Amino acid sequence: QLSVFSNHEIEAIKVASELSVRVDIEDGMGTEEYPFILRNKEDIENLKEMILRGNTFKGFFFKMDDGITSLDLENFSPIGTQARPFYGSFDGNNVEFILNINTTANYQGLFGNYGFGTIKNLSVSGNVKGGTYVGGVVGNKESGNIINVFNHANITGVSYVGGIAGRSASGNLEIAYNMGNVTATSNYAGGILGYLERGVVSNTYNRGEILSNYYAAGIVGGAHHTNTITNSYSAGLVSANSTAQGVVVEMDPRYHTRTNLYYDVS
Repeated sequence: QLSVFSNHEIEAIKVASELSVRVDIEDGMGTEEYPFILRNKEDIENLKEMILRGNTFKGFFFKMDDGITSLDLENFSPIGTQARPFYGSFDGNNVEFILNINTTANYQGLFGNYGFGTIKNLSVSGNVKGGTYVGGVVGNKESGNIINVFNHANITGVSYVGGIAGRSASGNLEIAYNMGNVTATSNYAGGILGYLERGVVSNTYNRGEILSNYYAAGIVGGAHHTNTITNSYSAGLVSANSTAQGVVVEMDPRYHTRTNLYYDVS
């Protein structure tokens, strides 16, 4: 405001001056304190459209509105693709996202290809079927964090298939569980992650059945490079034509940390 108006002796001018500089932040500003608010499927479709136009939203924050318990996304294509990833942060605000994905395409899940930010506070149900890099929450995680997420959907793919994420190249995944069945027709199926490269998996559990042709495990279907898996257990059946493990299939055991891991099918 200009002081000549904000300090004017006439009250109506002072009020008009204040109103002229007010900003409506009801829909958010994209900051961590004032995230962009998403209220319905249309808002999510608009987000996807902006990502497809080339905006990664790196450094921006999104949050589902209060009062939404579930959101049926019906025949859904993921947020973020191989060529157009989503790099922002997304707070699901404890919404259950109901998915129906049936495709042969790669990078399938609520988020197809994601990195850098944090995805948290949401659950997924329904069915997700795709090609390579398929998960309930994320198909492929380049980096970033996934926190407090849960999957009840049945997940089916060709390779790198997980209840929460198909593949995690780096970053953390913590406080998560899977109740859905996970199937990879080729390789790498895991109750939480199909494949883990670098990063940390902690405080997770699986109760879904895990099936793969090669490499299946209750928590991580294949782990390679430097990573940590801790405080996790699986109580789901695990089957593979070659290499099945209760918790994790170790592709290279030299550089990892494993603590408090349990497998129970009693």
